[in-house]
Amino acid sequence: MSIYRPPLYNNIVGFFEGLTLCLSKASTKYENFIIMGDFNIDVNAGVRLGNIKLDEFKKLFNLTNLIKEYTYVTKDNKSTIDLIFTNRPLSFQKTKVSETGLNDYHKLISSFSKVITLD
Repeated sequence: MSIYRPPLYNNIVGFFEGLTLCLSKASTKYENFIIMGDFNIDVNAGVRLGNIKLDEFKKLFNLTNLIKEYTYVTKDNKSTIDLIFTNRPLSFQKTKVSETGLNDYHKLISSFSKVITLD
């Protein structure tokens, strides 16, 4: 599932209600999840409504954030707002944050899924 929450979208409760509804429906068909994108919620910002709702959402679906580095860096601010969540963190490797040269502030997030073949 891909996510983009505009930075000026202030209805954080409504955002997580909608996201919870979508993932609840998906969980009736699928057991593994990857939710990634620009949440515009700095996971390093401490106790704020967005972080509280994000933590509640993560606990509800047993999700782990794979991104551990800053993804938005300016001369005045460093934050981690681009995130990858999964309920199977051990199924991923080489998660990283990369400079692209396309944007002065945003970095690219990526991770690789491990593939297990049964012969």
